[in-house]
This record gives sequence, structure tokens and C-alpha cells, in this order.
Amino acid sequence: QAGARSLMEALGLRFGRLDFVLDKEGTLWFLEVNPNGQFAWLDTDGSDGMLTAVAKAVRRVGVHPSQRADAQP
Repeated sequence: QAGARSLMEALGLRFGRLDFVLDKEGTLWFLEVNPNGQFAWLDTDGSDGMLTAVAKAVRRVGVHPSQRADAQP
């Protein structure tokens, strides 16, 4: 978590989805950060459960997904 927070801060992001992969040896590898966090594909059953959960989390912390930490209002 500390590494992810440091990365987000260094990139000036307040929101994003980080992608990782776990190799056969159990090593976790960082792939990328998606600043607008593409997650809608997870609701393949036609529900909007993931979208709703993410929207609530974003509202709770008071940021817009594309809002950069260093952006001017």
C-alpha cells in the first residue's frame, strides 16, 4: 500500500486502478495505473454493482476520477 500511495502521489493522481500480475514464483509485478480506472467490464451480469461501489467510494473521499492532486481548481 505504501508503494502504491507513493506512486499515486508522484503521478499527481488521487484516483486510479493499479494492475498487478502474480507470477508462478509468487512475485507480484506492477503493470500499470489507469487514472480513470476501467472497471465497468466487471459487471458482466448486467448489474451495476461494481460501478455503484466505485462511485460511492469516490464520492466518500470527495474527488472526481480525473482530478489530479496538483490540479488548479
